[in-house]
Amino acid sequence: MSKSIEALTYKPDPIDIVYDFPEIRFKKTGLIYQRSITEKQKVFHACGDKFRAVQAMIGAGKSAMATIESFRHSWYYRSNFGFIIRKSIPQANISAIPDLMDVCPRWMIISWNKTDKCLELLNQYGYEFLKNGGASMRKGEQYDWLQELGGTSQIIFTSFEGTTDALEKWASSNLGWYFIDQAEQANEDIYVKLNERMRRMPSARQAWFIANFSRDIPQKTGWLWRFFSQSSPEHRENHWYTDDMPTDANKANLPPDYKATLKQTMHPEDYARLVSGDKSQMRMSKSVFPELSHDVHVLQAHKEPPAHWHRGIGLDPGLSNPTAFVEVAFSPNGDVYAYSEYEEKNRAVSDEALLLRNIITPQHIFYFMDGIDGLKRNKVTMTSLQAEYIAHGIPFQLAPREVLPGVQRIKEYLKFDEKRIHPFTGKQGAPRLLISPACVKLIEALLMYRFDERKTHTVLQNEPEKFRKYKDHLVDALRFILSGATLPLGANQAMPAYSAAGASRATEGPITQLQYDSQGQLDFSYVMRAAKAHVPSQPKQPTPSRPRQTSWSRGITANA
Repeated sequence: MSKSIEALTYKPDPIDIVYDFPEIRFKKTGLIYQRSITEKQKVFHACGDKFRAVQAMIGAGKSAMATIESFRHSWYYRSNFGFIIRKSIPQANISAIPDLMDVCPRWMIISWNKTDKCLELLNQYGYEFLKNGGASMRKGEQYDWLQELGGTSQIIFTSFEGTTDALEKWASSNLGWYFIDQAEQANEDIYVKLNERMRRMPSARQAWFIANFSRDIPQKTGWLWRFFSQSSPEHRENHWYTDDMPTDANKANLPPDYKATLKQTMHPEDYARLVSGDKSQMRMSKSVFPELSHDVHVLQAHKEPPAHWHRGIGLDPGLSNPTAFVEVAFSPNGDVYAYSEYEEKNRAVSDEALLLRNIITPQHIFYFMDGIDGLKRNKVTMTSLQAEYIAHGIPFQLAPREVLPGVQRIKEYLKFDEKRIHPFTGKQGAPRLLISPACVKLIEALLMYRFDERKTHTVLQNEPEKFRKYKDHLVDALRFILSGATLPLGANQAMPAYSAAGASRATEGPITQLQYDSQGQLDFSYVMRAAKAHVPSQPKQPTPSRPRQTSWSRGITANA
């Protein structure tokens, strides 16, 4: 990698007396950042929290702000090292790298390796060395001294595209900072993996995340809002968040007709979400459940379902993917209330069954699990997953596996009925499906449940009737219980009892309800006997035979 130091080839005095880092001039507009900085950008730079997230309109100047923050950290610390991260390297090539080169003072650049996407910059310690006589040294000796003094810092452009295992490429990194651009395309796994590498000393060990408002994911459900926003119940210490950076705040750096052009060419929903911020025009264009609303479907506070409501559990089993279940209560009037959720990885069936047995009550009469995973057999014991749960006392039935009918079932229960009486408030006007605010992950999963994307190069093609398989386990669990259970349609219709018909194991008879002893404890002996019952083989009835006709006998018959 070639070394070419341009430091001090020109320098009136590049150190800004207010911000104490080099003067940043936008080459495209000629504006100096420190003199044109907005109030919102000042707040971002002055924030002392370790993690900062900005989710705002396009054209608001947030990427330039974060890029300059990368320069500040590279300037302040000896031998600092950080990442600027996009979803893919091609995205970095067309946006992140040109954006950085547009504002980077040329005299700070020590070298740029296009292959490794590594930019080496002069920091304040190298600057002082060159200013005090180091600039007169031979180039090779000069660079050796810079390395010895920690006088340079490095910025690597990298991507998070691929599987979680692919992120191991960062395993040997020793970061002082990182910056994720377009962070709405990332997830918390990337955030956690990068934080494992933030151990460079001395450095501020900070990170910042820049995101647009997504077209398809609601603002108040994404991981950025959940971890960073002070309004979120999951807000984490040392995390700062703002969504208050309008496009107009950066007018000085935008063409005068920028907003007008976007308004003329963008869909009104996209313009509202990405430019104007007009919430009355926003909706989730790719969401499967755009009708889902916090105000309509989510209770203001958690409530336990009434004691006389029947209850059920929908289960989506997993191992490397989490096992998820949703507890649902059914009112005699046909209301459905999802009031409890569970999602955990790497748990054995016996552990999950023990957890379920501890929450089951006499009102639990519906048990439905994945209709395909439930039939998968253990290669050692040759028992199905459904049979294992039954053996542990949880009589799961197999739910219909088809996704589209199950999704349609959820949508039916989300429909708002102006004449329906709300079961908890008594007011007129309610959907049939209500959700407890305690089911945070279920609400997020429903809001993020999306259709698969159509390929951009295919023009004459219908939208795919498929759904994105990402964090959909709780949605699947809800789909199984709503598809499997026979729900009442009116107050006069009796709630059907659970039946084991269709189970993969023979039983002593239909299980109409779970048995309880005199102390009110669950008695699983009946279910256990049913699960372990011998399956008698049925004698095969002989098929009556008829005389075989040979070719010569058929000929005789025909001639006769």
